[in-house]
Formats: sequence, structure tokens, C-alpha cells
Amino acid sequence: MEIDIVSGCNLKCPQCTYVSNYRKGYLSVNDFIAQCEPWARRIHPYVFLLVGGEPFLHPQLATMIREAKRIWHDSNLWFYTNGTLPHRLTPEVLTAMKENDVGTIVSIKPYKAMFGKDYTDKVKETIRILREASLRIDVRNTAWQKFIDDETWQPCNNDPAEAHRQCVIRETRIHPIYDGNLYKCVLSHSYQILYQLGMIDWSDVMNYQPLPPNCTDKELKTFLANEQPCVSCRYCMVNYPVMYPQSGDFPVSDECGRTKCIP
Repeated sequence: MEIDIVSGCNLKCPQCTYVSNYRKGYLSVNDFIAQCEPWARRIHPYVFLLVGGEPFLHPQLATMIREAKRIWHDSNLWFYTNGTLPHRLTPEVLTAMKENDVGTIVSIKPYKAMFGKDYTDKVKETIRILREASLRIDVRNTAWQKFIDDETWQPCNNDPAEAHRQCVIRETRIHPIYDGNLYKCVLSHSYQILYQLGMIDWSDVMNYQPLPPNCTDKELKTFLANEQPCVSCRYCMVNYPVMYPQSGDFPVSDECGRTKCIP
């Protein structure tokens, strides 16, 4: 499972799956607790991700880490970051991460607009700080191949069943929490945001209904076991594999590997 603790981001990746280019703000600690505690009493995910936007932009990061571990004490906690904010890794944050065994996935973004020494140096510094602190780290050099040069949102108009069959998100089984509700995947929520902003005209994405925290046990089990495509699947990516560009600029360690899943 995962939750956005920051809506915005310091980068502007084309077709960000979290729609960070068009959002701003962050989740307060109290709201985080209110949205997570009802689900934590019912679901025990192996991994719980703190994502964004860019999660390291959160102004109360150390407190958020401690609350996340208190709530999701049975789960492996990870950050998912773009790695360009090494100055946010303060001694207080690093201590909280170490005390609560929080790992970090550094997702390198090989979009052409981001190439440059400044970007590279920041990512390398983030990796260095995390390694020197002996924290768990997984470095990933990835992007959706279709989206590297295409900054416009266009419907794929796929066969929903085929899109669902090839869905990378479905394989990872990461369910996000938004506004306290449980979604099947991040794009089901992101498409609704884009429609509300007038960025897309795919009105049927608004028919997707997330699961509220007051659902019955039967509804929850049905939701988690459901392997059928939803109304958003027809707009999702098919035959656009994740690419792992060869780059000597970033120290991707042997123990992490470019294609390794979250341990």
C-alpha cells in the first residue's frame, strides 16, 4: 500500500503518474493518522510506501516517519523519492529513518530535460548520504518509454482486458490511499484529478469507485481479490515497457539492481 504525503514535486516529469505537475500541498500528520489508522486495523501489507509528489518535501518528515512506523508497525516502510533533495536528509530525518528501519527507493528519471551535472550531482549526493547512514536503498533508473518525449496526456484506447493483463501496477499490487479511500491503482485516482482539471475528457474515469474505510469485510476481501479491469484500464499503457537506460552517471549498486523488486 502507499499514500501521498506531499502532493507537489520539485521536478516536472512528463505525464507523472501522481499528477504532481498540477498539485501542491502536503498531508498533515493528523490527516495521515486519520486516513491510515482505519486501514491499518484491517490490512497488514508487507510493504507500505510514503510517496508524493516528492515525499522529502514534507515539512514534518521525522514526525511522519515515526507515526508511519507506529501505525504500520508490521510493514516494511519505504520512501519513493526522485533523489534530488539531499539537503532534506537532515540528522533528525536520518535518525528517524534509522530508528524505524525506513528504506529509500531512489527513482532516477532519464527525461532529456533533466540531464545535466546539477541533477546528477544531487542524486549522487542523496545516494551517498543514505549509504553512509547504512540505510536500506534501492536505486532504479527507470521511465515509461512512451512518455520520455511526450508531455501531453492522450488516451490509449486499449482493450481494457489486455491493458489489465499487461499492467505493471497490477503485478506490484500496490494499492494507494487517497482522501481515506482505497484505490486499486494510482492511475485510477490520477485520471480523475486530470479530468477535474480539464486536462482530459475521458468522463468515464469518474465512474471508478474507490473503497471507503467503513466497507464491510466482504467488500474489502472482494476488492483485494478482484482481478478484473476497471473503467480506467482502457486508457492505460499497453506495450510501453519500463525502460532501463544504460547510464554510467549513477551508482546503481549490484545488490539493488535496476529491475529488482522491493525486498
